[in-house]
Amino acid sequence: MNGGESLLRCSTRMGIPTLGICFGHQLLCHSLGASVERADSMSSGVWELALNEDGLLDDLFVSRGSGKDGAPVALYSHQDHVKTVPEGCLLLGSAEHNRVTAVRVMDDDGTALPAWGVQFHPEAAKARVERAFEWGHISEEEMAAFRRKHDGAGVLNSFASVIHENIG
Repeated sequence: MNGGESLLRCSTRMGIPTLGICFGHQLLCHSLGASVERADSMSSGVWELALNEDGLLDDLFVSRGSGKDGAPVALYSHQDHVKTVPEGCLLLGSAEHNRVTAVRVMDDDGTALPAWGVQFHPEAAKARVERAFEWGHISEEEMAAFRRKHDGAGVLNSFASVIHENIG
């Protein structure tokens, strides 16, 4: 994983728009000095993402969500957890089961870079989840846990806007 970590560190520091999702979040955070630990069991389900003050103002979460008070609702499926906020990152939000759920990478001067890590799966569209179940990639129990609507499309749309602004 050292090569992947080095690539993430370099690309984020160069200002290349980056969105680390699930394992990508864990790899990004670990590459920046965070500890990552394996839990005893999987965390599979849909939970609200509690954004802190920085998260509420962050570009990635401008679309808000369908949860209580506009909190984004996110789909999770992971067993490893980032346990500490990486050096040079800003914690944006936490979930009931996972404290370091969303982070933003900052440069050495404290300026926000267009790089984030999120523990959840914004790409998990309903059709994709159903196909994963049909193919036997997820269990019936996981499929039931994933039925609740989530706001991943809004997060991806916000990230696409960041890419457009930075790359044109």
